[in-house]
Amino acid sequence: IQNDELKTGLFRVVETNGVIKNLKIYGTITGADNVGGIAGELYGKIIGCENHAVVTGNTKVGGMFGHGSGESGAGTAVDCINYGEVHGYAQVGGIGGYTWAAITNCTNAGLVEGVNTTGGIVGLVEAATVSGCKNNGTVGATSWNIGGIAGRSASKVTDCVNNGSVYTTSDAVGGISGTAQAAVTNCTNAGSVQGNNNVGGIAGVTSAKGVVSGC
Repeated sequence: IQNDELKTGLFRVVETNGVIKNLKIYGTITGADNVGGIAGELYGKIIGCENHAVVTGNTKVGGMFGHGSGESGAGTAVDCINYGEVHGYAQVGGIGGYTWAAITNCTNAGLVEGVNTTGGIVGLVEAATVSGCKNNGTVGATSWNIGGIAGRSASKVTDCVNNGSVYTTSDAVGGISGTAQAAVTNCTNAGSVQGNNNVGGIAGVTSAKGVVSGC
């Protein structure tokens, strides 16, 4: 699938009442912004799906979805696994690129590469919880906000595990979150973390609300 416009995936948009369940996808998905293996934009639910495709885009790029919204609590990805490589510029993740949608019990096993705001599970989590997720893939970038679970977490990350290598040639890199602006709780990092400045086993940079506990 190749598209030079917004919203690229097997489904361009999964609407609020939409449910995509137990689906496996292979091949290549290439787009501009809001690019995902299953959905370019997610407002509904993705449950128990697998992505084996190589997903490539610019901004908001993910193995499952590019842009996720949790309006009325609808948007969510649950029990999904990404095996495919994910490549983008910013807000790049193994499951989601940018999300207001909850991500629960998902796993990334693929290579994730971006320039900035890149994570093994999600590039940027804005206003939803990432919980019970695991990253086993390598996460690499050349700029800031790089994490084994989230590149930048402005909402809660809990009960997550990173086993993959995480690296950048810049700064703000962490085993769980590159920049944590919300709570990070009960998370474990077993992967190597490399960067130039602000390098942490759990978080590279934390704000006043970025409290790390039980890790």
